[in-house]
Amino acid sequence: MSLENNFFLGYIPDLKKIVSYGFKKKSNYYLFTKRFMDNDFKAEIKVGKDYKVSGKVYDCVTNQEYQELRLKDQKQIYVTEVKEAYLDILADIKGKAFIKAPFLTPQANRISSLVFKTYKDNPEFLWKSFPNCGVFRHSSNDKWYAIIMNVDRSKIDPSGSGLVELINLKLDENLIQKLIGTKGFYQAWHMNKKSWISLILDETLTDSSILKYIDLSYINTMPSTKKWIIPANPMFFDLEAAFNKNTEILWKQSSNIKPSDIVYMYVARPYSAIMYKCQVTKTDIPYNFSNEDITINKVMKIKLMSRYDNKLMNFNKLKKLGITTIRGPRSCPPNVYSLLDKKG
Repeated sequence: MSLENNFFLGYIPDLKKIVSYGFKKKSNYYLFTKRFMDNDFKAEIKVGKDYKVSGKVYDCVTNQEYQELRLKDQKQIYVTEVKEAYLDILADIKGKAFIKAPFLTPQANRISSLVFKTYKDNPEFLWKSFPNCGVFRHSSNDKWYAIIMNVDRSKIDPSGSGLVELINLKLDENLIQKLIGTKGFYQAWHMNKKSWISLILDETLTDSSILKYIDLSYINTMPSTKKWIIPANPMFFDLEAAFNKNTEILWKQSSNIKPSDIVYMYVARPYSAIMYKCQVTKTDIPYNFSNEDITINKVMKIKLMSRYDNKLMNFNKLKKLGITTIRGPRSCPPNVYSLLDKKG
């Protein structure tokens, strides 16, 4: 870990404050420069939009980076003075342009922000002896779906050392077995290893890939769900095109459907088959649409989970399983969804 990242552990930039402090906005970072030690040295400090801080110190006589600053166990008095002066600059920036963050590392804090943006959940810090261990839970059933904690790397990798942060997620047991051993994935630390897994938050994995597994953990820990069959007419709406563009879309809502419910989308002619499995992620969204065919007052968000071949559960098979009409949202019986769930 660099000197700068170590110095700013547990803090994130306040973008308004760093601009007021004197940072100049560039394409994907903010830059601050300052001369010090009687103008003999120049500090260049970068703050990325990913919360990472980096810095360089230049010798103004040679215009070369002052590498002595980075050497360990440096005992020369002059080098020590330069380093202390540089750390004073960092301390001033930290005190005036940064704010205390819930977690220690940049990626952990970015992930926390993404979780809030996606689910509106903030971390809860439940243990005084572990002040940087944060739990994310469902408001509806209090079940945990993510836990961020810091440990020594040796706890998950015997060949490693140094502080790292992890996020523990609850995933399908078969998926866990596939992921263990893949770079960035480890057996769950301090959780049931059959149903939980640890993902390292040291930039090994991208934020977007981590969020994908958080989504799965969120779904796996949701309250018990109801399952529905909902008709869709391709003459009015192209579901395949919509899902190719975005895996989460808006759909007309039946008043009985709740968040976390599963909907199987039955696509009418020429397919006449159940073709999609989706999770309801949000309901009761106000919507105002009306024409000669339909009036919509509220919609829900549904997220694509699986696609099915149109031969798997076509209307002829549904009739044999006891479903003779699909004119509106209806409950999906176990003999239907058990067959569908085996395929995804």
